[in-house]
Amino acid sequence: LHEVFRKYKGIQGRRCQRQIIIGRIVNVCLTRGPAKKLISGEPGNDASEHYCPGGGRVLTGYGGSLAACDHLSECPADQICNPQYGVCCTKIRTCPRPTKTIINAGTSKPIICQLKFGRITSCPDGGYCETKTGFCCKDESGTVTSAPSGEDLNTFRKCHSLLLSIQPDHDNCKRCFTEDLTRYEVEGTTSRARTAAKRQLGSSAPKKKKTFRKRSRLVKTRPWLDEECTARDGCEGGAACTCDVNEKCRCDCPTELGYTRSADRRTCQRIRRRLKEKCKTDMECSAAFSECSTGGCRCRNGFQRDGKGGCKPINSSSLLADWLSSNRDDCPDEYYCVPLFDDTLKPGYYQGFCCPSPIATRPVCPVGVSHETSFPPDYGCFNCPAEYYCHRDVFLVEKSICCPKPCISLEDIYHDGQCYPTAFYGDSCHINSQCLPLRNSSDEFSESSPLQCIKGVCACPTGFSHMDGECKRVMCTIGLRGEPSVDRNNQLVRCDRSADCSQGQMCDPNTHVCCKGANR
Repeated sequence: LHEVFRKYKGIQGRRCQRQIIIGRIVNVCLTRGPAKKLISGEPGNDASEHYCPGGGRVLTGYGGSLAACDHLSECPADQICNPQYGVCCTKIRTCPRPTKTIINAGTSKPIICQLKFGRITSCPDGGYCETKTGFCCKDESGTVTSAPSGEDLNTFRKCHSLLLSIQPDHDNCKRCFTEDLTRYEVEGTTSRARTAAKRQLGSSAPKKKKTFRKRSRLVKTRPWLDEECTARDGCEGGAACTCDVNEKCRCDCPTELGYTRSADRRTCQRIRRRLKEKCKTDMECSAAFSECSTGGCRCRNGFQRDGKGGCKPINSSSLLADWLSSNRDDCPDEYYCVPLFDDTLKPGYYQGFCCPSPIATRPVCPVGVSHETSFPPDYGCFNCPAEYYCHRDVFLVEKSICCPKPCISLEDIYHDGQCYPTAFYGDSCHINSQCLPLRNSSDEFSESSPLQCIKGVCACPTGFSHMDGECKRVMCTIGLRGEPSVDRNNQLVRCDRSADCSQGQMCDPNTHVCCKGANR
């Protein structure tokens, strides 16, 4: 196991892969430039514009890789996670005007409701999930006034610029900050900028009278399968918006990416084929290091069947690591770890291959045969296709080589020689490793447990409830103590105040669940 390396390594050129993004089929490209440029934290403009819309910059980590984030690993304090791609940005668009972004009081960052276009979670405080960005937004149109014009607009622009640069020291901006933080959604501001702006305002900000309104918790959704759509908005349920020559668009399953209609006839699902089964695209083949060749799933060049439904390298310059429960890599002496796959059960850890410390001055793939475009004397990854990745040996950092990936799709995880699609609460599954939580938090008032694959569905184990994207066992800290109240579906009854609970119950301020007490 290895704790240091990131999943994606710094590579050269551009590597593109067709994926479904916001219900559209697009080329997802990882911008690759010289290693020195990436390591310095200044990735190309293309990467920033693609991953951080709104003028932000992507954050790079070790070896020039894009800094990844999700509910398990957050971005630094002055960065915001783009939930659509799982990368850290200096700033990013969150909610369309005139709606407001819902901020997490604990982290002072926008609340994420949809990660990588997966399952949507409910938003607090009567908000809704803006599926175009993945953030929780709140419609406060009843109190929003029209946008400023003339001199006010110029002042707003000056203040907006100062807010983004985290320098709220302009006298003319005090009124603007006070109004804009409540009236206008400043897209792409970081939590540090918001905090600095509010601190600069101090007591000069006029106090507004609080009003409480009960709003239905709605989720704005896109069209479903066979429904008319727009290329801008895309589709729900794994479908993609495709348009004909007459520009008539309809939601359909992208068969070239391995999708077909599911049993409900309303959504699309990935087709999974075993070795020797018929296929149409590489995406359908479930065995690691396999491809769709001559109409069937077969092992790629340099691999052969292992007798267990998977593919193994014919000639390998590596050992398969024997994964132990240790806090370091467990490779033998004179070997080092090359991390390739996330360990879904241990956030922050990776699995890979143990490679011998090289004695030659040429790069070698850990397993399999390098791509035909990566040849001596320069090797390199300029034309590395989507089913390969760029490997750079820690002992030969000046040379990189294009090596075969175990799993082609970005949606898949690697487990015991097979590629499985990632799944969330309520999704179908085969193994526990598929089931990923939307977050992984810890507090003194509850106990967390990982999702489990129970009867083919990702669910919480007995005694735990699905709450805020994870499985929790919550105990009441007020009233009669003990376990909190649940509804007819055995789900916890959430609340913001005791008036939200039934008679004879009260709202626990620590866990925001209804508990048995003396509420009248």
